[in-house]
Amino acid sequence: MNENLNKINVYFPFLIEIRKRIITIFLVFSVAAIVGVVFYEKIVTLFISLLDLKGATIIFTSPFEYMNLSINCGVVVGVIITLPLIIYQLIIFFEPAMTKKEFKTFKNVIPLSLILFAAGFTVGFMMMKYVGILSYQTSLKLGISSYLNISNLLSTVLVTSSLMGIAFQFPIILIFLIRFKIVSYKFIAGKRIFAYILAIVFAALMPPTDILSLVLLTMPLVILYEVVLLFTKNYQ
Repeated sequence: MNENLNKINVYFPFLIEIRKRIITIFLVFSVAAIVGVVFYEKIVTLFISLLDLKGATIIFTSPFEYMNLSINCGVVVGVIITLPLIIYQLIIFFEPAMTKKEFKTFKNVIPLSLILFAAGFTVGFMMMKYVGILSYQTSLKLGISSYLNISNLLSTVLVTSSLMGIAFQFPIILIFLIRFKIVSYKFIAGKRIFAYILAIVFAALMPPTDILSLVLLTMPLVILYEVVLLFTKNYQ
């Protein structure tokens, strides 16, 4: 009984600290999400202008679709605003449990991770923009009207862009595995064909599902893999 009480006393302050940080993150997310819902029209207008789908007819297919659109905008804004806060809270929380060297490495990885996510998100967005423009131009040549559902368009582009941002974290994982000798450079380099297949499968699981998008989304992942092998060659 005393042992259980001692364990509770040891972990209770950490649980209180986690609870405080979760509440802070939730409050910031809620405020940001409300702002996104309130200004969803401006956000959607900016989104459409960035896609540059001039001439395409963007439509609602339901009288209540604007509600889903506003909620989606709120969630997106909430996640974007909250992500840096989550990373900051993680750094502060884990700092006491790390050595100075580990903490320095962890701090250096965070900016790199954010940069890679932004790069991956941008690549995904530009790929979807290119596919959308190409599809619209093709419909013009065929004399076919092009109608785009705004909710489907928004979700497809954002999901694909976000997944590409996550996929761009792959180099960090590979570098850590090789740098700390968890796996060897030769092992990673020898699995090139499997890495290519994995990149293709990952790209195939992302919307949209056409061949052009598959090729365009696979290429950056393959290039990243080869770049990692190039920069980690000295660790073998």
